[in-house]
Amino acid sequence: MIIGIDLGTTNSRIATSAGGAARLLPLAVDHATLVRHGDASRLRALKLQAQEVLGRPVTGAVLAVPLHFTPGQRAALRVAGEQAQLGTIQLLDQPLAAALACGVHERAAGTCLVFDLGGGRFDVTVLDVAAGRMQVRASAGAGDLGGAAFDDCLVQHFFHATRLPQRYRTDAAVMAQLAAQAEGARWALSDGAQATMRVQVKGTCYTVTLDQAQFQEACAPLLARLREPVERALRDARLLSDQLDTIVLAGGATRMPMVRRMVARMFGRLPVCTHDPEHVVALGAAVHAGAPA
Repeated sequence: MIIGIDLGTTNSRIATSAGGAARLLPLAVDHATLVRHGDASRLRALKLQAQEVLGRPVTGAVLAVPLHFTPGQRAALRVAGEQAQLGTIQLLDQPLAAALACGVHERAAGTCLVFDLGGGRFDVTVLDVAAGRMQVRASAGAGDLGGAAFDDCLVQHFFHATRLPQRYRTDAAVMAQLAAQAEGARWALSDGAQATMRVQVKGTCYTVTLDQAQFQEACAPLLARLREPVERALRDARLLSDQLDTIVLAGGATRMPMVRRMVARMFGRLPVCTHDPEHVVALGAAVHAGAPA
């Protein structure tokens, strides 16, 4: 069995393909712990987990990697895969994987933009599609944009709204609480109308509740910054937004309603949402793994 792996910075996911359909495998691994032990240990743990779920040995893997990875980083990941005894290893660029999951490769011809807002960074990739093949036409990104940056905005809002003294910004325990609360609030606001953040500081409970409008206002500078890489990628591809045939969302941070609204306004249409954007890279890697040689 050949599996597809999205070795993300905030989460790792595994998928398989059978009968032309890709499916995500349930995992019971602590991603944060795996990251601390390096790629080889992480891949080994993911392989063992996949074998337990599938009930059969893993003989190979398609590893989805960031487009910006250097040849050295790609080589190091191959070595890690060999150390994890993954078998046959293939590397696949993440935007290609996301497009594969959404069936973009099945089109006779066209152009596709992959809008990938993950936990740690933001990437935009323009793909050319022809005769079942996809090729990168242009790309742009920002290494300091991602879900974590939106969490930081929520932390800033919390200090302002609760008047929590600024000296606690250097208190590791308080900031750890706030980081966890901010991340939880972001996920809650990705699916619901409001979220509450609570932090205990020296016996006092500081609380703030935000709705979607307040969340968007707090993150307005980040939303504005998301436009620049998109415009740069389109400029490099020598395309206008209305010349794109498909928009694909990838990365869990694109689940935020304000991000989806911004994308719809920028391109004048709704993006492709056939799969959870958190899962599309792993699913696409599995599609590639199951494709005829």
